[in-house]
Amino acid sequence: MIDVLLGCFAPGRNKAEYSLDFVLPGVPRPGDYISVARPGVRGTEDFIVRRCWWSLNAPEAGANGDVGTLDRLIVECEYALSSHSTPQHRQECLAYERETGVLLHCVSRPPADLL
Repeated sequence: MIDVLLGCFAPGRNKAEYSLDFVLPGVPRPGDYISVARPGVRGTEDFIVRRCWWSLNAPEAGANGDVGTLDRLIVECEYALSSHSTPQHRQECLAYERETGVLLHCVSRPPADLL
């Protein structure tokens, strides 16, 4: 398991709208779809992974046997629209499309009855 900070970006922008901390079983790769379900909310917030930023701490120079450590892993994701997106997420995606001219699409997780 690995701790990641999920940075949520409007398509084409370089400043995160917000971020969330997660513990994941692996590292998402560029192009992966991520769907976030919130308690008490019907639907998901959907994103496409843009890139990962690895922040590492190097060992002291000359230290025998010491290895560097992971400081933080930031996963940059862009807003995307799916058939399971919440109404609020859908509105945000459409607003970003009006501003940036870009609307990303993904297929969210399958409905529970298909799992």
